[in-house]
Amino acid sequence: MTNASFINLYENQSGYNAETHGVNGSEVSFIEEANKVVYDGVNVELPEGVVPSVGDALWVDSNGGKHFYAYGTVKHSDLTAKNYSFVGIVAMRKGHNAWVLHNSETETKFINAWCFKITGYSAGTPIICKQYKSEDTTEFNEIDIGFTPTAEDVANVSAFATALNAKLRANQPTETSTGLATNWSAAVMKDATGTDSVFMFIEGDSSTGIYYSQRQSPIASGAAATLYVWELIGLGSNYTTINRNDNVDTWACLWNKSRFGNFNQNVNSPTDSITSGGIYSKSNFTYANCPTLYTYYNGDYDKYMDAMLMRIPSSTGALAAFYGQSKSICDKAKEITFTSVITSDAKPLFKAISISANVTDYGANLVWYMPGMEECKGIYEPMLVNGSDKVNAAFVQSNGSARSLSVDRFVPGRSNSASSWLLSSRGSMGSNALSATYRACAVALLEF
Repeated sequence: MTNASFINLYENQSGYNAETHGVNGSEVSFIEEANKVVYDGVNVELPEGVVPSVGDALWVDSNGGKHFYAYGTVKHSDLTAKNYSFVGIVAMRKGHNAWVLHNSETETKFINAWCFKITGYSAGTPIICKQYKSEDTTEFNEIDIGFTPTAEDVANVSAFATALNAKLRANQPTETSTGLATNWSAAVMKDATGTDSVFMFIEGDSSTGIYYSQRQSPIASGAAATLYVWELIGLGSNYTTINRNDNVDTWACLWNKSRFGNFNQNVNSPTDSITSGGIYSKSNFTYANCPTLYTYYNGDYDKYMDAMLMRIPSSTGALAAFYGQSKSICDKAKEITFTSVITSDAKPLFKAISISANVTDYGANLVWYMPGMEECKGIYEPMLVNGSDKVNAAFVQSNGSARSLSVDRFVPGRSNSASSWLLSSRGSMGSNALSATYRACAVALLEF
């Protein structure tokens, strides 16, 4: 045996077996014959430049220095005694890239406010707004906010937005059954083409977060209002779609077999067809219920679930993620702010995405973002309900807690104009309104 810097070299397995390892310290060994790296001991730190593997833990020292510790070797009490901070776990690796999943998750809405682009206004025509009688209904009262655009307003979007905003803020109607204000405001922002345009915001109430007129135009007459949330981050009018391993394009895809195997209900009313848009639960996958599918997959439910998994890469419109393309979408979204009627300060429009800009960095100087659809699948698909997978076991060992699979998690991908994709609590893909509260997490993409 010869000692190289940081690594013990052995010609073969027998030479490695002949010595005692990791009793009084930490060791990294390389067995040439087997072309294998072996980590032994407590808090085995990966040598500089080595790409960490799934399950390796990232800790940061008091100076912001990053330290990766091999899976299964972490003793968190020793590291915290050195004033090190636990940052996260490597949850996905591809080539020289590693994705670190942050040690915390946040329950949040996807957006802070509904955002509508105002068009179709003209000089001398009063703009009449809507006061909805309850959340997400078509019942409303017409509200005259006392605003009639002038010729100058029509010619100058800044003047128009200033005048409209003043009228909206002075005429906040209150919904009579709940006593909640509608919280309207207006401002100039650049639309998806980079053109300055007038936008109207309807902010959630500070205590309940109810969004009045969500998905619906806040204007009754005198102008038009188009929901414009997704267009602002460049996703355009084409919604993200998903492709399954069985070549079916449908929202009914699996993201985690372990979780869905414990879920006892069908998804999306499946039919006994190879191209069915639904998915049978394990208890319903029988010859009596679906003889065609049962025969096609030889009664092997695990094979059937493999066919139902979301394909990587996904179909047209998806946020391709294994190379971090979703980061550019998140970076743009973090920059879009509006002035809050409730607090009078600037807030990020995309609340769920902005959490990655506010996670505790522990001085590591990493760039955090909300993982895209394919990144989420790559990270969460291998996780097991019992928490015995490498990522969850490493979280527990680093004094964290395992990630529950029985919760819904937002993904920064568009399902439709008013909804985001999410990893659902049943192990399949799903979607829900941007005003719903679900978990959001942050990752950092590191290149070695």
